[in-house]
Amino acid sequence: MRGDGPLSRSPHPTSDSETASTTSSQNIFPRLSSEEADRQRQEIQQAMQEESPLSAYVRNILKTATDKIEDKWRSRFAEQLAEHEQALAQERERSSASVLSSSRLVTETLHGKDDELKLIQEQNINLNQTIRQLELDLEATRSERDFFKQQMDDEDDERSSSAHSFWEKTTDLAKQNRNLTEDLSQANKTVVRLSETIRIMKTKASSLKTENGDRVRESKSMVAEKNLLQDKLAAMELKFEDEKNRREQFQVNVEQLTVENTALYAQMVALQTTHAAKMEDLQARYEKRNVSLAGEMKLLQDQNRMMRRSEPSTQRDAYGSSGANGLAYGSSSSATTRADDEETTQRIQELTDDLLDARREISEQSELIAELEVKVAEGEAIRRKLHNTIQELRGNIRVHVRLRPFLPSDGAEGMAENPESSIMCDTFASTVTTNVESPHTFAFDKIYGQADSQEFVFKDVSDFIQSAMDGYNVCIFAYGQTGSGQDPHHAGQRKGSNARHYPAIDGSHH
Repeated sequence: MRGDGPLSRSPHPTSDSETASTTSSQNIFPRLSSEEADRQRQEIQQAMQEESPLSAYVRNILKTATDKIEDKWRSRFAEQLAEHEQALAQERERSSASVLSSSRLVTETLHGKDDELKLIQEQNINLNQTIRQLELDLEATRSERDFFKQQMDDEDDERSSSAHSFWEKTTDLAKQNRNLTEDLSQANKTVVRLSETIRIMKTKASSLKTENGDRVRESKSMVAEKNLLQDKLAAMELKFEDEKNRREQFQVNVEQLTVENTALYAQMVALQTTHAAKMEDLQARYEKRNVSLAGEMKLLQDQNRMMRRSEPSTQRDAYGSSGANGLAYGSSSSATTRADDEETTQRIQELTDDLLDARREISEQSELIAELEVKVAEGEAIRRKLHNTIQELRGNIRVHVRLRPFLPSDGAEGMAENPESSIMCDTFASTVTTNVESPHTFAFDKIYGQADSQEFVFKDVSDFIQSAMDGYNVCIFAYGQTGSGQDPHHAGQRKGSNARHYPAIDGSHH
């Protein structure tokens, strides 16, 4: 309050009389060194102990000087007391004038606060309606989240069971194929051996026909043996046909399983695509809801901050005016002034009660704002959990392969000498096959072609930035042999991953 300045001054100002008295006392008692003072003290004590006329004379002189000093200081103290009383009367007059001006200022200020209280009441009604709407939206969002979560769990169970049955069928067919291959190999060996035996027996039979009659019995026995071998050959041929039919049936089964495998893979890809789309939609809804809640919360906090700023100054003016009014009431001697002061005090008390009511309402609004902040924090925790769940479904550890484009420095001599490819890359199936003659296939989470841009590659890893901002440990690194393109990937001329990370981090932070 503007009238507080004079009241804070010292009630005992330093006057010229104090300075003069101090100077005179210093002249009466000159400053001595400690040795001289001790020596004079000892001489005086010795003289007093001797009880000589000189000691009696000295005592009388000291007593007279002491009485003069006491009288002088009593007069000085009376003068200072009178000056202090005069200064106190002046300060009381200034305080009375300051109290009157402060009372007028408080009255004008409190008239303006009535409009502010009405505005605060209207804002309180709007805030209550907003809070009820936010509670309804939050409940609907929770129900939708539970529904999507249950649907995702069902899809995961169905996909897991389908993959398990597919791998069991594939394993059984592989075992059957291996057994049939071994049986077929044994049958081929047997057929070759029997064919060789038949050829030998035919040679022997032709030679036996040209022999003499005395070899007829031997010839008959050989014919019988030949018939027996022919029967065995027929049986082996029949068995060979059976094996051939079984092999053809096996080929048909393999083709059917291949078709089923392709259908299952397509179904799995469709489920993953649908699941990813649903999760992205859900994530977009939550992010939109969080942005809306954050905006409303910031508006409420700004309004609350403005009300809190205006509240202390109003209360300080009111309480300061009340204290100043009490001082004016104590110092006034007029009956009319006391009546005005009582009326002003009563009015200030009423306005103070109104301000306290407004403060209680502001406190209630602050509690509601705190509850909304808690709900926003819960929504943020749910968003982080859902985002982390999406990343876990896509894989916590991902290995991507990026093919470096051919450079002019690579030269065309090697391509002319080796026109055939040594590595086959399937970007759709995310597989790399080495050594075409004896293929060895490696599967990865993602394969980027030579024409894929930096922006296209960054889209697959940009979600990790949000995970890092949510507090999870994230590591993205590129490795490979020297010259395979790690440095251009991270810090290329077309904005590598490092240059794209920082704007994304700033966007997530804001």
